[in-house]
Amino acid sequence: MKKWLMALSGLLLATPAWSEVVVQGEGKVSAQPDAAYVSLGVQTTAKTAYEALTANNEAMSKLYSTLEKFGIKKEHIQTSDFSIQAQYDYGKDNATPKLIGYSVSNQVTVCTSDLKGLGGLLDALVKDGANRVAGIRFAVLDTQKLMDEARQTAMKDAVRRAQLYADAGGFKLGKVLVVQETQRIIPRMYAAAAVARADSAPAVPVSGGELSYSVSINVSFDIVGSEVVKHRKKVKK
Repeated sequence: MKKWLMALSGLLLATPAWSEVVVQGEGKVSAQPDAAYVSLGVQTTAKTAYEALTANNEAMSKLYSTLEKFGIKKEHIQTSDFSIQAQYDYGKDNATPKLIGYSVSNQVTVCTSDLKGLGGLLDALVKDGANRVAGIRFAVLDTQKLMDEARQTAMKDAVRRAQLYADAGGFKLGKVLVVQETQRIIPRMYAAAAVARADSAPAVPVSGGELSYSVSINVSFDIVGSEVVKHRKKVKK
């Protein structure tokens, strides 16, 4: 019997999980986007690569002028894709391919903080030659404050959950032992954009919606006043 009690006390002393409680806290905040990233460009085709490239350069220059008119600075325009590809005709029976021309594609990503004027900007760009519009990504430019708010909310949630266990288990929470951030979610919201429209159509309708930022943490609290802790103190004596 003595040996069994000694083994049990050794187990209690060697198992720190019996004197602490670990909970998960969730924090989530929402915000209206204050910027949009638009991916668009021009694709041109011609019999020779030079002709296709020349036509593409002229079209892209026109788009850059349009962006400038809307107050988009050069540092907010970034080339995201550029390609020159040969085009072949394989015929009906997949015969020997015949070179029929070249295709040049130039894609850029544009950042704008004028969300109210975004529909008009897309409309103007399409009218001025943009025939490839991949989509729109809405964002909040400064996410630090939002993420910190989510962290504070997550910590409050962890304390709330731990207190529920303490009340149900008849013990008191001691100091915080460990805080570990397990997950951060910074959203990427997309909206489809029109590639072309009739001249009489209204400007492209665009809605930024709302973005949610979330943080998950694991928090470990020391336990005081529980029967297990009392027993451990007796064993130590």
